[in-house]
Amino acid sequence: LKQEWKECLTNFDCAAIVGLSSVNGVLSMFRSKIPNTTFTTTANNVAKFTTKEVDDLTDLATKQNGNNKVMLGKYDGGGSTGYKARSGKDHTYFDLGDKWDDAANLVAKNDNEMWRINEKFLNNQKSMRKEFYFSHDPFIEASKNTFMGREVRYFGIENIKKINDNLWKVIN
Repeated sequence: LKQEWKECLTNFDCAAIVGLSSVNGVLSMFRSKIPNTTFTTTANNVAKFTTKEVDDLTDLATKQNGNNKVMLGKYDGGGSTGYKARSGKDHTYFDLGDKWDDAANLVAKNDNEMWRINEKFLNNQKSMRKEFYFSHDPFIEASKNTFMGREVRYFGIENIKKINDNLWKVIN
């Protein structure tokens, strides 16, 4: 393989190197040209992100990382009631934006693999000793099979306190 292709195979965002406009286009090109080569590893026919891919996607999704507080919650279509809008300028938040679908397609929309990115984000923020908040009622979401439900279970529902009608805080 050419050196730039080798580098591309280890780098999630390689569309620029090969001149293709999407990650899926890159995957299709490499899979057709180089049999048995993928950007992800597989086990039991389940697509998985590599550790580097998780790290790269987590870095891409981490917004406003200089803040001491993190806002979690429902996406709510990205509108004014979603956690991103409620983050304002005071909170770090997680947002892959339009890369979410590309990443999900790499792992056949496997929520457990997508959770690895979210969990890495939480671990990173926790290691920086940030305060965590929820923009939506975590007590409603705790048992649901949603990413917010997983975030609630990550901290433990018993460690979350209601601050007001629109804000809950993780207490340690």
